[in-house]
Amino acid sequence: MKKLLLILLVTFIAATGVFANGDNESGNNTQVAVNTNALEDAANAYFADMPGSRIIKSEDLFVKMDAGEDMLILDIRKADAYEKSHLKGA
Repeated sequence: MKKLLLILLVTFIAATGVFANGDNESGNNTQVAVNTNALEDAANAYFADMPGSRIIKSEDLFVKMDAGEDMLILDIRKADAYEKSHLKGA
């Protein structure tokens, strides 16, 4: 049974590779490059112009928050972890 499934999987992958290019009747073989890391590139560009380190100790962060400093806090944890606890305003 496993051997049959393996053969079917290999056949499917091979067929997908053969037919993935499709039928290009126009003869135009131009390929379009897609930037899949646009968000990462935008974040890197944003932080590239920031002076110094963007890493801050938690104690210093809380002092700045208590002082009412204007800042952007981005919490990137999964939803269940965020629900358990998160920084105010994140």
